[in-house]
Amino acid sequence: MGRSIQVEVLNGCGVPNVASKVTSYLRGRGIDVVDVRNYKASDVKKTLVIDRVGNLAPAKQIAQILGIGPQNVIQQLNPDYFVQVSVVVGKDFQTLKFMQ
Repeated sequence: MGRSIQVEVLNGCGVPNVASKVTSYLRGRGIDVVDVRNYKASDVKKTLVIDRVGNLAPAKQIAQILGIGPQNVIQQLNPDYFVQVSVVVGKDFQTLKFMQ
């Protein structure tokens, strides 16, 4: 793959330690998780994978690793971000691959 994908994992569901579990799962698959913290909201219904740099390929790869459908991969470009992809873990986290 060459250059690793830099990702932040944000807990958007309010359940303690979910972001840490997602982080461990991604790191175990060679993904460079550089930030783990709470999202601005704790009532996100569906987990989102957000492209921050204008290249959907890394976001789609992360979504595939986590078992997230393409309808939940979106773009929110932000030149101030130092990550390529943000994962906002939603209340549907029990359906994601890291839980299985």
